[in-house]
Amino acid sequence: MRGSFAMPDSIPPTSDHAASSLASAPSMLWKTGWSLWTQRSTMYQAPVELISSLVAGRPPLDAQDWRRGLILCHGNAATVLQRTASLPYLSRAYPDCEWHLTTCDDTDEIVSSNPCLTRTWPVMNPVSGTVPPTAEARLRAMKFDVVLCPDALEHPDDYLLAMKLRVPTRIGFAQRTHHQLVTMEVPVNYAQPEAALFRDMVGDVTSLTPRWDLRPQIFPRPEDEMAARQLHDGLGSSRPLRIAVFPFVTTSGGVWFPQFWLRLLDLMGADGRIQPVLCGTEYERRRLHEIADRATFNIPVVAANLNYRVLAAFLRGCSARIGPDSPSRHIATAMSVPTLYFRNMSVSWAESAVYCGGEQSLIPDDEERLTPMEQIRVLERVKPEAVFAEILQVLPE
Repeated sequence: MRGSFAMPDSIPPTSDHAASSLASAPSMLWKTGWSLWTQRSTMYQAPVELISSLVAGRPPLDAQDWRRGLILCHGNAATVLQRTASLPYLSRAYPDCEWHLTTCDDTDEIVSSNPCLTRTWPVMNPVSGTVPPTAEARLRAMKFDVVLCPDALEHPDDYLLAMKLRVPTRIGFAQRTHHQLVTMEVPVNYAQPEAALFRDMVGDVTSLTPRWDLRPQIFPRPEDEMAARQLHDGLGSSRPLRIAVFPFVTTSGGVWFPQFWLRLLDLMGADGRIQPVLCGTEYERRRLHEIADRATFNIPVVAANLNYRVLAAFLRGCSARIGPDSPSRHIATAMSVPTLYFRNMSVSWAESAVYCGGEQSLIPDDEERLTPMEQIRVLERVKPEAVFAEILQVLPE
C-alpha cells in the first residue's frame, strides 16, 4: 500500500570511510540514530541544506543548474509504463539536463528506446527493491545533480539510496517521517493512479500545470514490428476485428473462471467480424489451450514470453484488448487500443482507475480493498453477455 514505512537498517554515509564501516556498525545503533533524526522536535532537526552538503559535498542546486538527473524507479512494468507519459514534459522543461532512469532487467526494454532518456539502468532487484553495491558505485560515479523518488511512498529506502549516491538535490512526495531526507517536497494526493502521481511530481518540478494526457509511451523497434507481424500472420484468420484476450494475467491474485471466458469467447466467435485471440505467457500455454480446445469456434493462442515492445506492436494490430489489470492493459493504452479491464480490487479503486481515453473498467468503483474471497464473489456477478455488449461499443463500425 502507498505510504508504507519500514525502518531502515542504516543511514547513508558521509564519506568513503563511513561507507566501508557502515556494514559493521551495530544495527540498533543506526536505528536509534535514525529514530532521533526523524523526530519532529526541533531539538533533532538540522537544516536540509547542511545535511545535503555533508552527504553530497555540495548544496542543493537550482533547477537551471541541473545537468544530469536520475529517476529512481523499481521496475514494475505497469508503473514504468505509467511514468512515461510525463517524461517529455520533464525533458522539455530542462533541455540542458540529461535524464536517467533505473529499472530491472525484465522491464528495461519498456524504456530503453525512449528518446526522453539518455540512459536506463537495469540495476534494481525486483524482489528486494535494492541496488547491488557495485551498481550503486557506478551510479554514484555519475555525479547526478538531482534525483526524483516517485516510488518512495512504497519504498522509503529510496531516500537513503539517493543520499548514498551523494545527490545534492533530492525530490520526493511530502511525508512527515522523511522530510529531512529530501530537499524539495511535492504535495501528495493518494486518490489517483500512479500516472497522475508522477505527473504531479513533474508538474511541481517544472512549474507546469499537471493537466497533460497520461497515455503511456513505448517505442517498438523495426525488429519488434517484424516479430509482431509474424505473430499476426500465424493466426490464420481473415476476420477483420482481432481482440486480444488475456484471461489469466492479473496483479491482484484474483481467481478467474474458465466458464466465464468460454461463454465470452463463444459470443465473440458467433460475430463473424470478430476473431478473439487468447494471449498469455509461455507458463500459461497449457491453460490457454485448454480453454481454446473447449470453445465452440476456432480460437488461436499466442502463448510466449514476448518482449514488451513486441507485445506493443502486436496489440497495435488488434481492435481491442480485454483482461485483468496487468501490464498488457497499459501497453494497449499506449498503443491507443481500446482496453477493457477488470480492476485490481485488492487496493483503492483510485490506484487502478481509468487514467486515459479508451480505457474502461468493468468493476464498479465501490468494490475496493477486498479480500480474495470478496473478489471472487464480485467476479461471479460479472456476466459475459454484459461484457460482450461493452466490447461491441468500443469496436469500429
